[in-house]
Amino acid sequence: LTAVLAGLRADAQTVLPADDRFVLGVRTGFRHFSYTEKIGAIESNYDAVGPALGVSANFRILDRLRLNLDYLGTFIPEDTETWKNLGTVAGLPITQENSLKVDLHAFDIDVGYSLVKRPQLEWTLVGGWHYYQENFTRSDFRFLVANIVIPVNIGPVSEDVTGQGIKFGTTLEFMATDKLSMQGGFAYYSLYDVQADNSLLGKVDSDGDAFRWR
Repeated sequence: LTAVLAGLRADAQTVLPADDRFVLGVRTGFRHFSYTEKIGAIESNYDAVGPALGVSANFRILDRLRLNLDYLGTFIPEDTETWKNLGTVAGLPITQENSLKVDLHAFDIDVGYSLVKRPQLEWTLVGGWHYYQENFTRSDFRFLVANIVIPVNIGPVSEDVTGQGIKFGTTLEFMATDKLSMQGGFAYYSLYDVQADNSLLGKVDSDGDAFRWR
């Protein structure tokens, strides 16, 4: 997942008088969503771009130590998902295509330690907990054999996926002005609890790894 975001930063000095003790930020932009699902030899591929909205709150505990809360929501427009390796007919490969719409909501709570802390630049290492929810809706199913399109009468299929796990990452923030910031980040997630509830196939439990750029 790749997101490019611009943020507004507001210092709530009326809550805690010390400068930079509490920061509430809102950011907006777009996200490139690249998704792959594998079932044995069967593999799906999906790429789309949609708007992203983020809200974050930072509580400064010590000069270089702070508690971070972060939410990021993305609403991906409907696009085509392609499934390969479904089998063959008379030696010709079968490919499935369908329309796919995705909503993604991610929540992070972590503690960050600033390796570099200057008035306009801060580089931080973070570690904590991550929770996410993905809502998939698939429709307009069809099979492709060579150049022949075969429509399939299957109603929309929904799949709700939730997961949680441990987070490790790093962030970089540059303050262009007192209220305008540019941010970048990378995080790795070890997801020990992933659950998928498919309206056609039922429930599946899993685990895995995830990476996120911001």
